[in-house]
Amino acid sequence: MTPALPLHGTLIEYLDIGIYLIGPSGSGKSETALQLIYEGACLVCDDAPLLQSSRAEDTDSNHQPTITGYCPQDFSGKMHIRNLGIINIGKLFGQERVRNSQRIDFIIEISLTEDFDLNNTQVQYRYWTFQSQQIPGIQLYRSAGRNMALMVHTAVLQFKAAPNYKK
Repeated sequence: MTPALPLHGTLIEYLDIGIYLIGPSGSGKSETALQLIYEGACLVCDDAPLLQSSRAEDTDSNHQPTITGYCPQDFSGKMHIRNLGIINIGKLFGQERVRNSQRIDFIIEISLTEDFDLNNTQVQYRYWTFQSQQIPGIQLYRSAGRNMALMVHTAVLQFKAAPNYKK
């Protein structure tokens, strides 16, 4: 069964792709997004973007319905980083690193190491659903010393290189 898209996560735009980072509390979603923002990504919403499915007449260029994430105005450009509190991305990195909305193209679920299989070297693409629409994604495992921003960067490059990817 395809899991439902959670409403808790961090939405960024990176390499022209809308990336929705999901995972349990403390998995490093915000810190991973912060590192990617440092490297050029844009923040859409930290913690709880508002998600909306497109209407039939509002489809992308491939005539596929889309799911778009928005940030409530009070939280625009703000991130909660443990031990640093609420930070303002626009003030720290420039307002051009803040977006009001973004289509969700790819989901990356950051899982904690308890579920990690050391023998698993295969890419396991998955799909999440939101209002009957499916969004592709991948599950990445977090462990001590693992560079999650680099893992997300590489997963996005792989996604963009996939033969069935159409932007």
